[in-house]
Amino acid sequence: MRKKLSRILFFFFLSVLGFCVDVSAQGRGGTTSRRAEKLFKDAEISVRHRNFDKAIALLKKAIDKDPNYIDAYFRLASCYQVMARRKEQLAVYERVLEMGGGKTSYPVIYALVAEAAFENAEYERAIDLAQKYLATAPKDRRYRKTAEEVLAKSQFALGILKNPTPFSPYKLPAPLNQFGLQYFPTFTVDGKMILFTCREKYAPGSDEDIFFSVKGDDGKWSVPQSISKNINTPANEGTCAISADGKTLIFTSCSQGGGNLGSCDLYISKWDGADWSVPKNLGRAINSRSWESQPALSPDGRALYFVSDRPGGYGGRDIYFSYKNENEEWELARNLGRSINTKDDEIAPFVHVNGGTLYFGSEGHPGLGGYDLFYSERAPDGSWGGAKHMGYPINNHRDQISLFVSTDGSKGYYSEDEKKEGQLYSYMYEFDIPERLRIKNRVNYVKGLVLDDKTDEPLFATIDLMDINADSLVARVNSDSINGDYSFVLTQGREYGLFAVAEGYLFKTLSFDYVASQDTVPIKMDIRLSPVEENLEARLSNVFFETNSYEIKKKSETELTKVARFLRSNPGMIVEIQGHTDNVGGDQDNLRLSWKRAESVYNALVSFGVEKMSMRFKGYGETRPERDNETEDGRQFNRRIQFKIVKK
Repeated sequence: MRKKLSRILFFFFLSVLGFCVDVSAQGRGGTTSRRAEKLFKDAEISVRHRNFDKAIALLKKAIDKDPNYIDAYFRLASCYQVMARRKEQLAVYERVLEMGGGKTSYPVIYALVAEAAFENAEYERAIDLAQKYLATAPKDRRYRKTAEEVLAKSQFALGILKNPTPFSPYKLPAPLNQFGLQYFPTFTVDGKMILFTCREKYAPGSDEDIFFSVKGDDGKWSVPQSISKNINTPANEGTCAISADGKTLIFTSCSQGGGNLGSCDLYISKWDGADWSVPKNLGRAINSRSWESQPALSPDGRALYFVSDRPGGYGGRDIYFSYKNENEEWELARNLGRSINTKDDEIAPFVHVNGGTLYFGSEGHPGLGGYDLFYSERAPDGSWGGAKHMGYPINNHRDQISLFVSTDGSKGYYSEDEKKEGQLYSYMYEFDIPERLRIKNRVNYVKGLVLDDKTDEPLFATIDLMDINADSLVARVNSDSINGDYSFVLTQGREYGLFAVAEGYLFKTLSFDYVASQDTVPIKMDIRLSPVEENLEARLSNVFFETNSYEIKKKSETELTKVARFLRSNPGMIVEIQGHTDNVGGDQDNLRLSWKRAESVYNALVSFGVEKMSMRFKGYGETRPERDNETEDGRQFNRRIQFKIVKK
C-alpha cells in the first residue's frame, strides 16, 4: 500500500508550505566562494516561492562551486525531504557523513542520517547511527529527541517485520480506475455504491470532484458519474463520507460558493430521493478559520470525525469529533484525545459501521516510517483505546494514508500511487483483511421500505434504533420521502428495539436480539404503518417480564417511554392495554397473569405522565393466540402486550 505524499492534493494531504526548515550546521558549514553563496541565496528565494525543483538545481550548482559547502548539503537534503525523495535525501546526508571522515565535527549528521535511514527502511543502520549520536552526549534537545525517537521506532519496526501479515491487494475492476487519479474510496453499507475523489491528472489546473458507481445484480460496476451538479463545482470537492442509509453526505470543499470559514471547510448534503441537496456549510461548531477535511460518519450519521490543523491540538493535524444532539444540531467539535492524536500528524479517520472500530493514518505512533495505518477500539464508556498498528506489509516504510473496511469486516479498500513515464497516477485497490485484524463485533444491516398498510404508498417516517439495555439511541434514520426505503446497522453484542413513527399513523415497534447472534445475512424487512383509527392494534415488541411474573424488566423502559410520548401527543385518544399469554399452565392462572401484566404496563405509563383516563387495561389470558402454541417460537410470540385504540 504505497501511497506517496508526492501527490499532495490541495486540501487532502499535508501541505508542504513552510516545511523546509533550516537544518544547517549552525553557521559552521559556510563557504568562501561568493558564487556558491549567491547560488545558495537564490535557492532560498526559490524555497520561499515553493519552487523546490529550481532550489535543488541551484543548490547542486552551489555544491559544484564548493564541494565542502555544508549548509548547501543540509538545505538540499531538506528540500528532498519536502518532496518525499527520501533516497536522494539520504544520499546527500551520506555524503556529509563521508566528508566528516567518521569524526563528530557535525554530530547532528548522525541523527539526520539515522532519521533518513529509518524513512528508507534501513532500520538496523538507523539504530546504529542514532546510538552514535546519543553517545556524543548532545546538548541539542531537538536532535536528541529525534535520535531517541528513531531508535525506538526502528526497534519497533524490526519487531513488526518478524511477523508479516498476509496481504494480496488487487485493482478494482473496470470501469472503475478509469481516471488519471482516484482515491479515498468509500462505500454505502450494502457495498452496492462506491464514492471516491478523482482527477484527470496531477496538475495545478486539474479539477477534483466526487464520483460514484453502482454495483449491479451481476456484480459489475456501472460507469462512474459525477455525484451531482449541486456538489461538484469548478472548485475542488472531495474526501467525502456517507451515512449507512446513503442519505447524508459530508464532504470537503475549499471554495463552495465562497462561503468558507477557513481555508477548507466541511459541507453537508441530503439525498431527497432524486438528487443531493444544495450543500450547507456545517458551521462554526465544526469548521474554524483553519483547515478542516477528511470527514468520517458514524453509521447513523450522528457522529462526525474529521481532521483539522486548528490551534490547541496535540500536533499539526489532529482528529476531532462532534455529535448531533436531539435538536439535530452539531455540538462543538472536540479533540479526540491523546490515545489517538500525537505531536505529529493524524489523518484520514474512518469509523467502521459497527461504531466500535476507528481506523486512521498517523506519523506519530511507532510504525515503519512515514504514515502508517492504525486502528482503535471503543471502550464501554465510549472512549477510544490506544492505537494499534495494522502490521506489515499492509504498512511499510512508505506512506499509508487511508483505509475503508467493508460492513462484514472482510475487505479493505485503499488507493496507491504509481509513476509511469514521469506522470503520477493513482488507483483504487481491494484486499482481504487478515483474520487477526478482523473486527470483533461484526455487523448486520436491515433494509426495506416504510409503507402505508392500506395503500402500499411509500411513507416518510422516523425510525429510532435503541439499545434497550442501555436505554440509549443507537441510530435515527428517516425513510426516503419518495420511495420509502430505509436502512440501518445492527452490531453484534446488543439487544435492540426499533420504533417507527410517521405523522398520522400508529407507531410500530420491533425487536432484534444480537447479544449472541452470529447471523450476518442482510435482513430485508418492510415496515407497514396503519393510519390512526379506532380498533387499531399494535404489538409492544420490547416490553419484557420476569418469568411467570408481572414485574416489568428494566430494559422495557425504552419502549414504554416512546409509547408514553405518543399518548401524551394525542390527548384525546383512549387506548386499551391488553395482556396475552401462551397456553402453558392453567386457564385461570394465565388469565390472572395477563391481567396483572396489563396493569403493570398501565401503571408504568401513568408514571411516565400519561393521563389515567386515557387508558384502560384488560387481560385475555390464552384465549387469543396469534401463532401455534405447539412450538416454543409460537408460544413466545403469543406472550405479549398489545395496544388497542378505543377512541381516536
